[in-house]
Amino acid sequence: MIQDKIFYYGGRWYQTLLGDCFFLSGLGTSNVRWVTSYSNPTPGSRRGHTMTTLPKRNSMLLFGGLRGNIFLNDFWQFDIGKGRWLFVKPRSEKNVPSAR
Repeated sequence: MIQDKIFYYGGRWYQTLLGDCFFLSGLGTSNVRWVTSYSNPTPGSRRGHTMTTLPKRNSMLLFGGLRGNIFLNDFWQFDIGKGRWLFVKPRSEKNVPSAR
């Protein structure tokens, strides 16, 4: 949770993989609502990924997941203020976590 918002990315609906980003805004008020965030590029459709928040940087990090039967080990950062995703390329391929 950042700025009283809860974020969701991707997942699966029946057999369809999703790559959309939603956040629940206005928590603790009488104006609770769902908001969709559009950005290009995006991490793409996936499920089983891991996300964590970085409140001091006003951003979230996304790692890995599963697209179809392919395990991923990519890393993305979502800038909440700008509403956009950024692919995070490691400086070195050494010690990059395996796909999961």
